Amino acid sequence: MRKLLSLTFSLFLAVMAFAQDPATFEDVPLGSGGIWQPPVGENEMPSGGWLFTNYTQYGYWGGFTASNRTDLSQSGLDAQYTAATGCGYDGSTQYAVAYTMGVQTEVSAADGQLHTVTGCYVTNNLWTYQDILLGGYGELPYGGTTGNDPDWFKVTATGKNASGQTVGTLDFYLADYRFANNEEDYVLDTWEWFDLSPLGDVAIISFSLSSSRGSGYNMITPAYFCMDNFNGGGAAPDLPPYIVNPVSDVVFDEYPQTQQVNLNGVATDPDDPDENITYSISATRIPRL
Repeated sequence: MRKLLSLTFSLFLAVMAFAQDPATFEDVPLGSGGIWQPPVGENEMPSGGWLFTNYTQYGYWGGFTASNRTDLSQSGLDAQYTAATGCGYDGSTQYAVAYTMGVQTEVSAADGQLHTVTGCYVTNNLWTYQDILLGGYGELPYGGTTGNDPDWFKVTATGKNASGQTVGTLDFYLADYRFANNEEDYVLDTWEWFDLSPLGDVAIISFSLSSSRGSGYNMITPAYFCMDNFNGGGAAPDLPPYIVNPVSDVVFDEYPQTQQVNLNGVATDPDDPDENITYSISATRIPRL
């Protein structure tokens, strides 16, 4: 008598825990001055599942630090650790401050793996914001005396692979005075989402600043910006994977018997790599004979 064993696949789809927790900077311990104070030397500031580079010397620092400062009455160098918003994203207490002059300002995952980063919220540093509006170092405010000068200030995110090679760059304007209508000119004093997902899977994202007033060591505008909720929720939520090519039942006509099933292309994830999807058999069906 021929015996048939029908094995029905019930697929449980899950994205592996490769997605790193967002960096909200609320978990960074601050000193009495309301900022993170690392030891002298090269450091990494951890927050969530991410590491942020920092370089500290006596009387000098660069890269990232964290802050909870809120006093918008400060000016000049005293305002270097304060966001133009006076708080973190969505009223949170802590946020990151980046100073990019002459140092590596990089972010990498604590697990050392490649990741597609959703993005982060960015805004201007208070000192930079004041400099753009009022002018500094003998310079006119952005836009010049008439407001018609096409000035701009932007942060550039550069994605790198595991070998350190650049795989893509993205720009976000923190101030833009290039519009024909001067009423459209702006300098950010709100938190805005910087979508980093087009960079794809990267090992490192480095950040740099440039402006119509120079770049690198030659930039006159103070080289600061502020960040919050790195790899957090932004314009769109994380979407779950779904089946696009269902697996047919596997029928055994002998027992014991094995059969290999190709699961490539069975499911897809709209906003994460498909190779992060795992499959498991959650049920089998053996008919009565």
